[in-house]
Amino acid sequence: MVVDTPEPRIAASTSWPVGLIAAAIITIIGLQAMLTVMTSPQMQWPVIAQYVFAPIIVIGVATTIVITFGAWLIGLCGGLLIVFLRSSRIRLLRIISVSYVSILRSIPPLVQILFWYNLATFIPTISLGMPRWNLGFSIPTNTLLPPLAACLIALGLNQAAYMSEIIRSGLLGVQAGQKEAARALGMTNAKSFRRVVAPQAIRIVLPSIGNDAVSLMKATSLVSVVGVGDLMTRAQSIYSVNYQVIPLLMVASLWYLALTTIMVGLQFWLETKLSRGFRPVDEKRSLPRSQ
Repeated sequence: MVVDTPEPRIAASTSWPVGLIAAAIITIIGLQAMLTVMTSPQMQWPVIAQYVFAPIIVIGVATTIVITFGAWLIGLCGGLLIVFLRSSRIRLLRIISVSYVSILRSIPPLVQILFWYNLATFIPTISLGMPRWNLGFSIPTNTLLPPLAACLIALGLNQAAYMSEIIRSGLLGVQAGQKEAARALGMTNAKSFRRVVAPQAIRIVLPSIGNDAVSLMKATSLVSVVGVGDLMTRAQSIYSVNYQVIPLLMVASLWYLALTTIMVGLQFWLETKLSRGFRPVDEKRSLPRSQ
């Protein structure tokens, strides 16, 4: 006799009219708020259309992309290095890596940007060579670290602290049995990491890395305080002259929205591509049937 046990299902809520009414109220409020914003005379849609593709704004968008990619790349390399140090058998290296993460995550990114931007007041020149000998060279710190480089270093080092925790969580998410099975097949530690651990860890951390990259892109607006010509700085320079604050902020918001949409789409494409062959098995098909 074949006995089929029905799968447990979430019981339908008996108060569906309440949910429907709540959804309708939220929709009406949202549409009303959107209509109010769209029809506000302060929006100045002709001004928005005038500046949304203006060369000065497009240059700012390009600078924002450069800062985002450069800081993310520095953060990725730094995060991998921190994870390597944290897994070291040398206690001093582990202490250094943990201290780095704790300190950098405790200081706001704006403070770090201002610190690196004003580094010349603390170290006027950077010299290489032997003391009391005419060897090496000396260069002013402001020349070696222009505002753009200072912002890249500040955001990149801050990103490394968060990226290290993301990567570490992905490595910890791989089951220990996977590593043991790789060793049982005769793989070395490096080969098992490359073929077994790393592919699974990448799939685990990819959503977190994508979200962190989006947050980093929005955090690039902080560099406007030091005059780097990013998107926000360009918008501020325009509305400080024509006093069209709201339209220029809307222009910047539209560009940030477009960049975020592209990054989220790229993240979804990567997740879909990397998840091929690793889809979860349907529980209904995997349940044994008693006969």
